[in-house]
Amino acid sequence: MTEQIEEKLLKVLTELEKRFDVKEASEKSIGLLTTEQLAKRWEVSPNKIKQMKAENKIPFIKIGDGSIRFPIKDIEAFEARNTTRASGL
Repeated sequence: MTEQIEEKLLKVLTELEKRFDVKEASEKSIGLLTTEQLAKRWEVSPNKIKQMKAENKIPFIKIGDGSIRFPIKDIEAFEARNTTRASGL
């Protein structure tokens, strides 16, 4: 009986993980952006983000599985340093 319950729970948990991207949610809670998220934020292509990363122009980290993420705090600091304000406004 216990084995059947464990199997059902495992199936339910697997289905929930598919419905709700648990990994993405946890990364958002600690402030990490994917390449696609950063590209959308800056309205550029993901390839442009990859190019900037390869040229070490933007801050990034590698996480355990080799994936690349962009810490939001570092990205915000980068944006602040690289934002030009129009004069006279």
